[in-house]
Amino acid sequence: MNLETRDKAVVYLLSRRPMKLGHLMMTMYIIDRELYYRHGYTLFRWKAGLLGPWSNNLYKTVKHLEKHHIIHKTQDDTLNLYTDKTELDLNPQITEIIEEVLKTLKPNQLEDYIYELPEIKNTPIYTPLLNI
Repeated sequence: MNLETRDKAVVYLLSRRPMKLGHLMMTMYIIDRELYYRHGYTLFRWKAGLLGPWSNNLYKTVKHLEKHHIIHKTQDDTLNLYTDKTELDLNPQITEIIEEVLKTLKPNQLEDYIYELPEIKNTPIYTPLLNI
């Protein structure tokens, strides 16, 4: 199966740290935010949601990867891999930012960090984020 860049980024991220969908949304938003500010592009489109940033594209990517048995949910709803990340050919800009975010933000810091971002804190629900 041919994976798109956004699919590969999700697989790579989950290979480094399995997480639930809410934390995946927050973590990918931070990664996309860094990609946007450093390189001028994002992998997903984002809107302000009730519980933080939300991407329908990311949700569909997760469902697509589940459907094709690349990732699966455990009993506690954590997203895990069926496959190995070594098969991925992912842009080094993306892997570098993923590694930085994972090194900098521990899972227990994620929500506090997200909710303090100005664009999350002060933005009405359903407003597009990252000027996209």
